[in-house]
Amino acid sequence: MTPRLQSAATLLALATTAAPDLLSWGRLKETIRDTVDADPMDAALGFIGTASLLFYVAEKGQNPKVETLGDAFVFISTCMSVGYSDIFARTEAGKAVASLVMTYGPALSANMLRKGPEDTRIVERLDKLIEALTPAVPSPASVDGPAPGSR
Repeated sequence: MTPRLQSAATLLALATTAAPDLLSWGRLKETIRDTVDADPMDAALGFIGTASLLFYVAEKGQNPKVETLGDAFVFISTCMSVGYSDIFARTEAGKAVASLVMTYGPALSANMLRKGPEDTRIVERLDKLIEALTPAVPSPASVDGPAPGSR
């Protein structure tokens, strides 16, 4: 096990011991879903930034194509979309980050521009206001007078 991976495993073990309720699988999934629902664009941008940093840390010094954080960003952003890049993961940690991004990245990208719950509530309120302000138009059957086409 590499020193970096051992440090990460130790940190995770300490965090799990210190706050087991906060790091439970169900709690983690709920937190991620709530974050994505609250603001899909912030969630996607945070995911891209975090994944870029993790990929950079995993690959720097091991991968000649990853010399800067910008190189890592290019790789991560292409993983989330078309997958076109001349950069490939070479380390096990880099491959794990890339796999995670390729699995969840496209869904986050697709949701990035959708409207949030607050936008939906505003539109619903506006629809109710328009309905209340629009005079009721009587249907043709309820209007007295000759039927259309009769003399």
